[in-house]
Amino acid sequence: MKMSLIELTPRLRLPNPRGKIMREVFEASRAGTIEVHAAPTSVPLLLRFTRLMSVV
Repeated sequence: MKMSLIELTPRLRLPNPRGKIMREVFEASRAGTIEVHAAPTSVPLLLRFTRLMSVV
């Protein structure tokens, strides 16, 4: 649920790595609570999915 609340940068509409929610996601990933699977070839799809899931 928190993934849908990730803050986006105003200009490029990319996930803000300094945002509160993104830090929580990174911490959960480090702790092994969640797993994030992505490959360099899927970056456009990931960006599109981020825009789709953002509540702006």
